[in-house]
Amino acid sequence: MVCRIPTNEETAVPAQVHHLRPKALPKWLSPDLIEALPVGVYVCDAEGILVAYNQRASLLWGREPTCGDTQERFCGAHRLYLSDGQYVPHAETPMATVLRNHKPSGEFEAMIRRPDGTQIPVLASVSPLFSDAGEFIGFVNCVQDMSSTKTLEAREAASREHARAALEDKAAIEAVLAKLQASEEHRQLLAHELQHRVRNTLSVVQSLVVQTLRNTPDPDQAAKLVSARLSSLGRAYDILANEHWKNAPLQPLVEAALAVHPVDADRLEIDGPKVQLTGSEVIGLSLVLHELATNAIKYGALSTSEGRLRITWRIASGTLCFTWQEIGGPAVVPPTRHGFGSTLIERALSGPDRQTTISYLPEGVCWTLNAPLGDFATLFEET
Repeated sequence: MVCRIPTNEETAVPAQVHHLRPKALPKWLSPDLIEALPVGVYVCDAEGILVAYNQRASLLWGREPTCGDTQERFCGAHRLYLSDGQYVPHAETPMATVLRNHKPSGEFEAMIRRPDGTQIPVLASVSPLFSDAGEFIGFVNCVQDMSSTKTLEAREAASREHARAALEDKAAIEAVLAKLQASEEHRQLLAHELQHRVRNTLSVVQSLVVQTLRNTPDPDQAAKLVSARLSSLGRAYDILANEHWKNAPLQPLVEAALAVHPVDADRLEIDGPKVQLTGSEVIGLSLVLHELATNAIKYGALSTSEGRLRITWRIASGTLCFTWQEIGGPAVVPPTRHGFGSTLIERALSGPDRQTTISYLPEGVCWTLNAPLGDFATLFEET
């Protein structure tokens, strides 16, 4: 569920929002944008009243509070505890502190208790929001589930206790302690990766939003472009999450990029060996494929009933050769100006050992990528 954010142009409050005093929130902070983010996100206005949240936030809370309800202030959790187990009233949370001092909270750990009694450990970060005129207008909180990390910590604690109570042999104790040390290092690595992932996600989101708004004067068109690009980003993160944030298979990534614009099977050819992209390259290729698919639907081969699309890749001399070829669409005219989408296609996967080209051939646009296997991708056999 995402509650709609009011803007200063609106004079009426949406039917699902009660007692809400509309504030001038950033135009780019739309419900579609919030829903597309791969972490729990919610927004409160300058009085701390909840005005918007995405489905991931409601799943963490275990409830769907009413936006605009003056009783729903600072957060949507039923009850909140800090990492030391201390219960914190909503008015004394770090979110309330940000409301008072208008400064970011920094990252902090907390425990959400749902109405059914279950508890979810989370990592959160609260940032103030300001209008174009510099007026404080509320805050946004990004919340990440840390259940898997906390479960690992609990298992390690139980293992230590068992080792102290049951083991007497020195060699056995040393072996167990070595395993516990390795587990602790692994836990710290997971926690570091989680924090790094949240920061990177917000950095990519900020870049997409800023560059889209900068290159799109029409606010309505900019909002649509931001929403579509963030949805593409979210699908890429879902594929990475299914692969435990390591490598991701290439074909599902291609299919996900085309899922937003369904294409008849007889107009589409996808063919290539089983290749996995490294985690660092999945996001870049996903964004490029989204831009290519969007352009093909609007102006290229997929804008007519006769056009076709061929996506192929192969391995030659240790190099991944990927080709996007549009066929049978309208006559191709090279663009007279380069917007953010064109720049993203040309540069998102740039690198010293890689080569990307886009050709505006008469029969259709052709984009190619040549990248060495290894740091970029790996060839694998299905077992």
